[in-house]
Amino acid sequence: MRSLALTLLIACTNNHVQTDTNGEDNRETCEPSETCETCETCETCETNSTTETETCTKVLVEDICDDNIDNDQDGMTDCADSDCETAFVCTLPQTIEHATLIDFDGNTISCMFLGNPFDYEVPDCTTYFTAPLEYDPQFDGCDECDRVYTGPITYVEDTCEDLVDGDRPKTASVGFVFLSETQREVWSEELDGSWIYATTLDINAHGSASVTESAELIEDVAECSNGTQNLGTLDITLSFEDLD
Repeated sequence: MRSLALTLLIACTNNHVQTDTNGEDNRETCEPSETCETCETCETCETNSTTETETCTKVLVEDICDDNIDNDQDGMTDCADSDCETAFVCTLPQTIEHATLIDFDGNTISCMFLGNPFDYEVPDCTTYFTAPLEYDPQFDGCDECDRVYTGPITYVEDTCEDLVDGDRPKTASVGFVFLSETQREVWSEELDGSWIYATTLDINAHGSASVTESAELIEDVAECSNGTQNLGTLDITLSFEDLD
């Protein structure tokens, strides 16, 4: 914070600035014709008419807010320092409410079985779950992500058991790349622990976004002998809302 920032005396000569980092007077002497204005890092100047030296005064601030360094040496680092309170990296959410809606709209398919045709209506299904995601600063599995958020999954509705192999996941892990205040990439974790890009979100003024992707589900049906069938349309909607 500026009120507690350390003030260092530094001297300038020929566009060079030297800082007094150890408490000793290591200031350089400027030529009488030189002025502190030639040194862009100087904020105020004082001239000693006796020694004909000019001294620059600079107030340090926490100007890099994500390097884990106390840049202004006031005991506060990065986002804990009020100098960084408006920095983009310090406005990222700690909690994100997430919801996934899986909606399958089944088709009526024509099958051949033992030479006999018959129609089969593929049933519709819906799976909907929510997960409050908390920023996990200890998670280092996604090298591409700026942050990873994790949280428990609550299934509100789940009738799509046949579309998902294996056990239902109980925990959600979502990675984000914060491109700007209004855009961020979403990365998802695969079963083998690898991470893949999923989509890019456009964040509205309320800190929320949703995206829907659709695909035709085309597969071989064991009960049919006439090849692959278009079983229906699968819509997946991902929703996110910043809570704090």
